[in-house]
Amino acid sequence: MVKTNLSTSSSNIFEVIKFLKKSLYIFPIFIFLILVNYIIDPASLYYRSGVESLMANIIISGQNIHQPKGYNERVFQKTIIKQLKNIPEIIVLGSSRSMSIGDNIFLNSKIFNHSVSSSTIEDFLFVYENYLKRKAAPPIVILGLDPWLFNRSYENSNMTWINEDYLSMRSRLFETRSFFDNFLIPYYITNLFSPSYFQSALTKEELSKINIEPKEVFPTMEIISKDFIRLKDGRLSYPFKKVNASTDEVSKAALAEAKKGRFANLEMFYEIDIEYMKTLDLFINFLKLKNTKILIYIPPYHPDSFQQLKENIGKKNAFAANQIFIDLVKKYDLLLIGSMNPEENNLSRDQFIDSIHIKDSGIEKLFFSNSTAINKFLNGHYILPK
Repeated sequence: MVKTNLSTSSSNIFEVIKFLKKSLYIFPIFIFLILVNYIIDPASLYYRSGVESLMANIIISGQNIHQPKGYNERVFQKTIIKQLKNIPEIIVLGSSRSMSIGDNIFLNSKIFNHSVSSSTIEDFLFVYENYLKRKAAPPIVILGLDPWLFNRSYENSNMTWINEDYLSMRSRLFETRSFFDNFLIPYYITNLFSPSYFQSALTKEELSKINIEPKEVFPTMEIISKDFIRLKDGRLSYPFKKVNASTDEVSKAALAEAKKGRFANLEMFYEIDIEYMKTLDLFINFLKLKNTKILIYIPPYHPDSFQQLKENIGKKNAFAANQIFIDLVKKYDLLLIGSMNPEENNLSRDQFIDSIHIKDSGIEKLFFSNSTAINKFLNGHYILPK
């Protein structure tokens, strides 16, 4: 006959009841986290059509769009690629400094600019992976390379939205996909329970989308206005106020920022990140193996900013990064357009919007002055305007 220790059994039951009572307090918090992640849904993984889908529909219909505040650039790019009817002949990958390249340069070609603000190498891989998901590979890629691409201290704050595609593309480059990767739980499931996704959902940017009315997302015939316009080829058109600012006003602001040591995304750039450098090299090699034509575009700095950057010993790695870009051009026999140094491109102060962004007139000067080399490199199939 088995004897039962009644006191031990009662104690265990009491502990279970105690645990269940505590769980009742935690459960509502857990449900709240799931609901916020699902309803606000920063990466548009679930039911929400999102502002980005409305924008994509307008762009794909061949119209320009009034750009609303608070939309997610990365989600917009992903949505565009998913919905594109025809794969572009040319795509542009870069930061806001490369957003002026489009059918203003390549009139006779289907081009789309996928540049996003403060772009990193992760963004390059994220965008291209979405094309591969469609079993498509645009024959020409223009890479806009900024020196902060190799700055590990500059972290991409948008990894929540791009991480899955980035890692997928990275595994193609490094060919190091783990056996366990095949059993990874999909992002659309894990993000429901993710505290970091919850934090992203409660940012000012995401919460502002709740208040964006459909009427704020509308097509426009304008190519420049008092607000930002996203053009049908993906380019960004700056407001009148920024484009028409006086040369002196822009120079004064650029110089003031530079003298304070403020250079976009170059803070704490203590060393060239070897992994980022290798990733860019492997990405270019991957494109070459697909017989992709690659143009490298190095955006110039405002003359006053460049001079201050050159004199700032703490920013020397910006120039080291630039040299690596040039070495990659030579290694893979690519075509290089542009330079950090505006003087090498004969650009003057009046061709800049601010310390790091060039006007359309400047970008056109850069490309048109190299039209013969570009047409030869692209086998004459992509004719620039005379």
